[in-house]
Amino acid sequence: MRSILFADNLFLGHLARRREKKIRRKLNENSGMLDTFLIVLPRHGNDLLEIVHSSVLMQPYFDYYPPLIVGIAIGKYEAMLLLQEIVRRVLCDTGGYDYKSYFKFRDERSMESISHGDSPLGEDKK
Repeated sequence: MRSILFADNLFLGHLARRREKKIRRKLNENSGMLDTFLIVLPRHGNDLLEIVHSSVLMQPYFDYYPPLIVGIAIGKYEAMLLLQEIVRRVLCDTGGYDYKSYFKFRDERSMESISHGDSPLGEDKK
């Protein structure tokens, strides 16, 4: 089973909220989901956040370099609405758009839990 990194305060779309446990399990098992989109912190470039289809994580690269998932949505439209909510929340909480530092301590804590053999899933808050 692979280790997928989820932000502690994972943002969930309305439809994804009902299927959160199933989506997490399928992502960890590397199973495909046709309608699931993820909002992740970008690894490279100047992008703020990225919307990717869940099938992208099936590539072997992500077994070694898992992205930090900050949001889960069902359907692209819900993903765009959720992205707007994340942007609004980060702006209100920090007064800026520095997403990497907003989620940074959560990412470090998730990496620590993986190195200690604990589940990286943690408690979710919205």
